[in-house]
Amino acid sequence: MSQLRSLLASAPSAAQSAILAKRTSRIAKQLTLEKLRSEIFQTSFNPTSTRSGAKYLRSRLRGPSMINYYPAQLSIRRVNGVISELYREALRKDKLTPPPIYLEDTKELQRLEDVAALKARGKGKPAKATTKAASRRAKKKGGAKRK
Repeated sequence: MSQLRSLLASAPSAAQSAILAKRTSRIAKQLTLEKLRSEIFQTSFNPTSTRSGAKYLRSRLRGPSMINYYPAQLSIRRVNGVISELYREALRKDKLTPPPIYLEDTKELQRLEDVAALKARGKGKPAKATTKAASRRAKKKGGAKRK
């Protein structure tokens, strides 16, 4: 390649121009061959070797396998939802079934008791403003500041 640059830099003689013509024709043939190869094998033609990200676009997606790696989280709320849905289906099909037995979420019950205790002491969540005037008053008092 350095010889090619030196040939181009100086004024070419007849012998040098013949060598230069052979090299350029060889490069042109090689480029057309690359182009044909890319069309046949359906790959990207990139004669300048610029970064295109084709390697990453060809690879398979990682998301589905990552999602399947971890099992679905099981919550009491979801289980109770499935139970009630099965009960509703049984009622639609006119099957005599006893009422469903729901699981108790002790953490949720404890949270609700704590919220009720805080509310009784006046430490609970403030009431939501129902009108524009009420929301303006809350802003003036220095209520919830939003960014």
